[in-house]
Amino acid sequence: TSGGVISAVYTEKSGDSEYVKFTGSVENAAVFVGFITAMTFALFLLFKYRMGKVIWAYMGFSGLLIFGVLGGNILMRVLQKLDIAIDMVTV
Repeated sequence: TSGGVISAVYTEKSGDSEYVKFTGSVENAAVFVGFITAMTFALFLLFKYRMGKVIWAYMGFSGLLIFGVLGGNILMRVLQKLDIAIDMVTV
């Protein structure tokens, strides 16, 4: 499984003990909370210093990225459902 920020510190393995899984999940949670806190603080600073164009550009980029990823995911699922063969190089 890929995780990005979610599993930045610890990735669970089948042989890990319960303690290792618990501490790993706490570490991952701390990284996730730290990431959200940092991004919130960055947005606060952008508002404070009146950098509206940067905020608009960030929101536009985020929206387009979400639509692109979700749209691509839906397209791939539709192609698989319709049994249309396509290789990943041409996608």
